[in-house]
Amino acid sequence: MKLVRSHSNKETGPDLTEAVWTHAPEVSSKNFRPVIVVDYCAAWDEDKWIDLQIGEARLQCFKPCTRCVFTTIDPSTGVIDNELQKLKKLRQLRLAPEGPMRQQFKDSPIFGVNAGVDKSVS
Repeated sequence: MKLVRSHSNKETGPDLTEAVWTHAPEVSSKNFRPVIVVDYCAAWDEDKWIDLQIGEARLQCFKPCTRCVFTTIDPSTGVIDNELQKLKKLRQLRLAPEGPMRQQFKDSPIFGVNAGVDKSVS
């Protein structure tokens, strides 16, 4: 499942959210197709998440979520932005840090994390 920090968080400053929204105001969190959107955390906090607990479920965060051309498709209409502006802007602002992660993900931008249910808490 994909988890992302909320796009409505106003404390993020000049980060990807602001840059992408300024460049392409039609962007919404739906473009990133998250399963869970987390509010009230600092920009890019998800980069440091190891696990999360939501209700009775413990989620294990296992890798950053790489983004592809699907981010350029309008989820309401299915129409693709042929200029790929959202993906290009993401690529400018959010590549994996230098080192092993960059070697693995290359020029795929990262946004959010992939996670799975580790166990239910009773």
